[in-house]
Amino acid sequence: MSTASLKITHLTSVHKLIVPLTIKWADLEEQIRNIFSIPSDTPFLLRYRDEDGDLITLNSDLEFEQVLCTGARVKFLLTLPQDEVDQPDTDWDMSSTSSFDTISEEPV
Repeated sequence: MSTASLKITHLTSVHKLIVPLTIKWADLEEQIRNIFSIPSDTPFLLRYRDEDGDLITLNSDLEFEQVLCTGARVKFLLTLPQDEVDQPDTDWDMSSTSSFDTISEEPV
């Protein structure tokens, strides 16, 4: 089974997850909530900056699958409602950071 290594940043905390390429959004959301201690009733955004520099928000299986299928290296930014109030103009540059790797368990 092939897996992906995801690096997710929230404020100053960075966590790395190894997930199967077939992971569903609900399962990823649950893992993120557990790792970052986010209550189930607290909404969050998972975003990344695409190759055009646009900030893309993910919230479905289809959107997440599309990111995984590209094989691109992507740094994910996790934001909570209070983050938007605390730092509304926070800019983050991921152009030099690699944070998404596809890992194949099949022999080469």
